[in-house]
Amino acid sequence: MLMICGIKVKLDSRVISQLLQNSALEFQSILNCSTGEVDTKKFLDEEGIFISVKNAGYGYIKGSLHKYKNKGHHNHDDFSWPEVSETNQRLSDRLMVDVRKLPLINLEWGLNIPMDADPNMLLSGLVRHNGSPFKNMYVFPGKHYVANHRDYEVKIYNKSAQYRLSSHLLRYELSSKKARFFNRLGIGCLGDLEKNDNQSQLFHSLLSEWDNILLIDPLIYTNAENSRKDEIRLANWKNPSFWNKSNRRVRSYQLEQYEKYLLQHHMRTKEKFGELLRRKFIQL
Repeated sequence: MLMICGIKVKLDSRVISQLLQNSALEFQSILNCSTGEVDTKKFLDEEGIFISVKNAGYGYIKGSLHKYKNKGHHNHDDFSWPEVSETNQRLSDRLMVDVRKLPLINLEWGLNIPMDADPNMLLSGLVRHNGSPFKNMYVFPGKHYVANHRDYEVKIYNKSAQYRLSSHLLRYELSSKKARFFNRLGIGCLGDLEKNDNQSQLFHSLLSEWDNILLIDPLIYTNAENSRKDEIRLANWKNPSFWNKSNRRVRSYQLEQYEKYLLQHHMRTKEKFGELLRRKFIQL
């Protein structure tokens, strides 16, 4: 249930030449039926990995390492660090290119977390992350929430709904938009993912970004013993628009009061999920 999923690596002219000369790889091109011309771009789509060659000097490999581990079928099972290394090796053997040395352009990492209850209960409470509102992307099936930033996105969605699993599974991940987002963690290529220090850096980035999420605790709807003052405050706190439209000063004060209320009433959904993240990382 770890960790590395989406990747995108850059291909230079030397690697492109190696790939195109590999007789085991069946690249395709697009034929224009009207003109009979064949597009010079070449591509290969195989078991969750897509290779695009734009020209002799530029191309890329992108896709899901986790799906490639499962021959393109799914990415909802465990994916341990040794399996990440094994999958890199299998892909390298298939392409006859050491993909671990290719420069990363984008990287996506996260955890699949088993839940005792429907993940939608937690997802519906997502409000903001570091000043960016969560938006429901309405990806069918299931809920898919994203908070956008300049260099990366925070994604949280119902993995069990995506694959129609009988158990409850929630996916939490970070997806880079700029290479500098993971470069600052000491990662420049897939080979860097095999270093223990870098694995820890990726996990701590997940934990740190989770701490910066504003979540309406699902338990807040179950407490019937509230004063009139609390009822008024709760009406605001349960409303995402209140948080998103308030100015920074009001939001900061209200967040402090909200967190005190949660602590007083033993509502620790956000903290407990953070503990689940730690346990899963240690397990893997």
